[in-house]
Amino acid sequence: EPSAAALASQNDGAMGTQEDTRVMVVDFGGGTLDVSMVEMFDNIVEIHSIAGDNHLGGHDFDTVIQSWFIQDVGLEESRLSDIAKGSILRAAEECKQQLSQSSSGEADMSVNIGEKEYHAVLTEDILTKISSDILRRFREVITKAVADSGFSFRQDDPDSYINEIRLFGGSSK
Repeated sequence: EPSAAALASQNDGAMGTQEDTRVMVVDFGGGTLDVSMVEMFDNIVEIHSIAGDNHLGGHDFDTVIQSWFIQDVGLEESRLSDIAKGSILRAAEECKQQLSQSSSGEADMSVNIGEKEYHAVLTEDILTKISSDILRRFREVITKAVADSGFSFRQDDPDSYINEIRLFGGSSK
C-alpha cells in the first residue's frame, strides 16, 4: 500500500520536483503499519525497501486508551460487561480522533455505565506514555526500513539523505 501511494503521488506530482528524491512512505492505518523507502528520479520510482507490522495500527491505540480510562476512573475491568467494554472502546477511538485534531493537546472522554458517567482527560503526554510499546514497535519498523534501504536521516550525506516523509492512514496523525 505505501508503495502504491508513492507511485500515485509521483503520478499526480505530489512528491515534489527534485531531480533525485528519497522518500519514506508510511501507511499507518487502523490495523497495519507499512513503510516503503523509495527513490524517484527521471520519472522512475524505485522501491529500495519495505517493512511492516501486520498487527500494529490504530486499534492498538484504542485498546491502550480503553485500559488507561478504566484504570484512571477507578473501574475494575473484570467487573465490566461486554457492552460496557464496547462503549469504552468506542469512546476511546473517538477520544483518539479528537486528540489528533486538538490544538490544545488534550481531549475529553466520557462514558455512561449504568447510571453513572465516568470522565477523564487524555493529553498527548499521557497518550505517549501509555503507548510506549506501540511507539517502540513503530520505531522498529522504521529502523528496519531505513537500514534495509541504505538511506539516512543525516543531512551531511546527500547521496542517501531522506528528503521527504509522506504519511498515509488515520493513525499517522
